[in-house]
Amino acid sequence: MMNLETANLWFPKYARQEPNDFVIDVSQSDFEMQTSLFDQSNVVHRQLTPGIFQGRVLCAMVGRVSIFMEFSSQAIEKQFSTPQDLFSFCLVLNDTKQFVTNGKLKSKDMLCVTPPGGETTIVAPPDAITLAFAVDRDALLASLVLEPQLADWLMGLGRNGVLIRSVNLVQTLRDRMFAALEIALGTRDPERRAVIDDIALTGIASALTLEWLKINGLSTVDRARGFQRFERARTMLINDSGLMDRVRAGLTRELGSQRSLEKAFSDFAFLGPMAYLRVVRLHNARHKLLDPERADESIGDIAAEESFWDWSRFTSYYRKQFGELPSQTRQRAFEGKAPPARRSLTSGVV
Repeated sequence: MMNLETANLWFPKYARQEPNDFVIDVSQSDFEMQTSLFDQSNVVHRQLTPGIFQGRVLCAMVGRVSIFMEFSSQAIEKQFSTPQDLFSFCLVLNDTKQFVTNGKLKSKDMLCVTPPGGETTIVAPPDAITLAFAVDRDALLASLVLEPQLADWLMGLGRNGVLIRSVNLVQTLRDRMFAALEIALGTRDPERRAVIDDIALTGIASALTLEWLKINGLSTVDRARGFQRFERARTMLINDSGLMDRVRAGLTRELGSQRSLEKAFSDFAFLGPMAYLRVVRLHNARHKLLDPERADESIGDIAAEESFWDWSRFTSYYRKQFGELPSQTRQRAFEGKAPPARRSLTSGVV
């Protein structure tokens, strides 16, 4: 299995030097902190595999283009929506198994494009390294090197965007984004930021246009059958904790049989529905434990809100999933202040 040290070999050679005003290069031992760095998109981030998290993010925010490289040691589900003023692009840098974008297995020769206001769900396996870049919508569409028909095509993309299959396009974009990252990392002159921004924007627009003109369009991958149904089932199960019991009893037609539901979750999330729901509830509890506004609430009461009635089992699940006790997570919310003295009479969670 790849570790953080091995993954670092993928990052540009200038990384880890003294940062400048528009470059961030950090390693993280908490996926919540890593997610917080992606402030340009509304992201729901869940760690699907159990264990201690290691991650690293390198990002350069040069203006109309922002470039992100990310490594995560655990399997991560990301549901994100792109702001109305941005296009987002994402590609995989290393060979991985079971990297899924909107229900479709994604390989190194695919580029994911999410339009302004669009939504994408990614399930990245352990040790995945991704390169993503967000581009100002108006700047990209106004680029002199962007083919007008391609601009119309980009603006006509549906809510879930598209997967483009092209070895040459992915290679070209990867090389140009790497070049922009290295220039950004190697400079300390803030005036060169605009130059880097121009290089990156022109590189993206010209690469897309050359691919478009080469085959009079772009080679896209069909949307995975059944993914919309899976998304709907996932939302319904998360919002209705008793729905799974009704599925088992055959009392609901909306989600189909238990067997079909199990297959849908296995295909698109690589977890059964009950295991997935437990992961969601553990993440909900974690968010609450990290919330300073809930500092006076006991861990046991928070666990109970997520339907963990057996406190010792909750602690066991939590420690296995995140590699630490709930109390260790809670301590993050009390840096510089004393933890609450009040304790629930029902709480037995450490």
